[in-house]
Amino acid sequence: MKELNVAPEPIAVDDALARCWGIGKFAHFSSVCTTLRRFTEANVGELGDTLAALSRPWWMGEVKELAGTDGQGLIVVDLDLSGQPVRGEAKLYEGTAFGYLGGRLARGYKIAAAFLAGRQQRWAIGGVLKPGNVNAGACLPELIDLVEARVGRPLRRLDWLRQQIDADRAHVAELEGQLKVLAGKGSGPRRKALERRIENLKGRIDAACQRAETYERDNATCDRPLRILIRADSHFGTVAGLQLLYEPGFSPLTGLWS
Repeated sequence: MKELNVAPEPIAVDDALARCWGIGKFAHFSSVCTTLRRFTEANVGELGDTLAALSRPWWMGEVKELAGTDGQGLIVVDLDLSGQPVRGEAKLYEGTAFGYLGGRLARGYKIAAAFLAGRQQRWAIGGVLKPGNVNAGACLPELIDLVEARVGRPLRRLDWLRQQIDADRAHVAELEGQLKVLAGKGSGPRRKALERRIENLKGRIDAACQRAETYERDNATCDRPLRILIRADSHFGTVAGLQLLYEPGFSPLTGLWS
């Protein structure tokens, strides 16, 4: 932040730029830091929305060019996860937690961000700030919402989801068949285990059916679906993470997390 005043070509002394922004003079970096420290979560959200609105005309121009007139061009979005350690007393930094940040255990934040890969530069779509102990998968739903709200969305893979539902139903029928023929001494623990598996599968089927209904509405109301490739670092490369990206229609490209 101090580079606003002490960089080789500091912005703070550029009076012409200040006039372009409609202000008499840029504030000293210390005043800017004081203002930012007083920000509430709502203030941060408002600032993010304002910055997104300012840059939207430029990155949407990129999206239009990349998609092409037929909408079949590939849009590339990068997902990054980084750690930001903090120093000092914990009470000075709300929402921090101990986690692995930059390969070492420290108190701080996890920052997950999405970027549009333009023809000549990357455009910041948005990001989320989480405690340092949060894993990448917990950030994905919010990042997906940001990408779809600010860039656009692909067609949902409804046929694929229905195949998964049919497979789970067949599995339930198989387990229920095993349950019917289960008898004899010592079968109690096995019966309870089968009942738990059946219950979990039925819960998964119910949730998938609800998503299928939502996806059907999404596809019906999506006038200009996009082909979106998600390039993500390996932190997002879990089975659950890949499903969160693939099912809504994105094409994920990521290393596997182990």
